[in-house]
Amino acid sequence: MTLKAHANTRALAAKRQAFEIPAFTGWSRHLCTKRLSLDAESQQLGMHLRSTSSIARKPGKTMKSLASVLSTFALAAFATSANASDFHFTGNITNNTDVIQVAFHLDNAATNVAVWTDSFLNGINFDPITALWNVSAGGTLMGENDDNASIDPSTQTYYDSGFVLPSLAAGDYLFTVAAFPNFAAGNTLSQGFQLDGTTPIAIADWCQPAAADCNAPRLNQKGTFWSVRLSGVDSATVPPTTPPVPEPETYALMLAGLAITAWAVRRRKAI
Repeated sequence: MTLKAHANTRALAAKRQAFEIPAFTGWSRHLCTKRLSLDAESQQLGMHLRSTSSIARKPGKTMKSLASVLSTFALAAFATSANASDFHFTGNITNNTDVIQVAFHLDNAATNVAVWTDSFLNGINFDPITALWNVSAGGTLMGENDDNASIDPSTQTYYDSGFVLPSLAAGDYLFTVAAFPNFAAGNTLSQGFQLDGTTPIAIADWCQPAAADCNAPRLNQKGTFWSVRLSGVDSATVPPTTPPVPEPETYALMLAGLAITAWAVRRRKAI
């Protein structure tokens, strides 16, 4: 082979290398890229399958979470239904000897029970005295309060009163409201109040001892309105007022009237 022919052969080989290697290299890179892409997709698919398999292998955890959520809702619903209620009663008294009675009941032992008045209104209405009685224990006096306006300062004024009980056993109770100074006469409800047996005086005509000025045009404590609120109890009611027991003189008049009526009937029949 001549030198020129050898040179041509080398040039042709170089051209073939220049033509074939880049093409092969590019195609190889394309195939490698495709393979890497497929490998990545396979890897992602495998992770997804493993994740799905993991969930499938642990159904208890999923059910436990669901049960926990349902249990939380159930407990919340039970707590809401178990909560005690608030009550509000209003009315008017007539005389200085009148006593308002508000009965309430606890199904179970309770905490933070509150009973109070908010009707004094800085002297527009009478000055209340409140007492708490344990009816389940024979009507024993649990406490008596003249002034406590700290229970609900947003509605109470300085002579309002009441009680906040950190704990209270299940049972029946009575909250009474009287006009100052008609305090309880003893330690049981059956003993009555200090003004029992005295001549009743209409609130509008009475100068309450605690009044700053009985002749004031407005703040003279001659209003008859009362308002009682209860919080944290299961039920509450204002019992109907029991008709007063007739005095002996009343009985005598009733008997005399019946005797006259009977005599008139007998005389009519005789005629």
